[in-house]
Amino acid sequence: MILESINQHGWRCGTLLGVETPGLMMGLAGIGYGLLRLAEPQRVPPVLLLAPPFMTSSH
Repeated sequence: MILESINQHGWRCGTLLGVETPGLMMGLAGIGYGLLRLAEPQRVPPVLLLAPPFMTSSH
């Protein structure tokens, strides 16, 4: 659903008037990080924890 919305409407940043920005909290970096968390939640920690990536036995 998220990827379909991106295909239809483009990237939607959380800035005033939807202006595209590279920032982590309200911009493109945050969108990318959120998608990484959706794809691999057991390997990518929540950004607000300020923790290193989770290590697995396969790495």
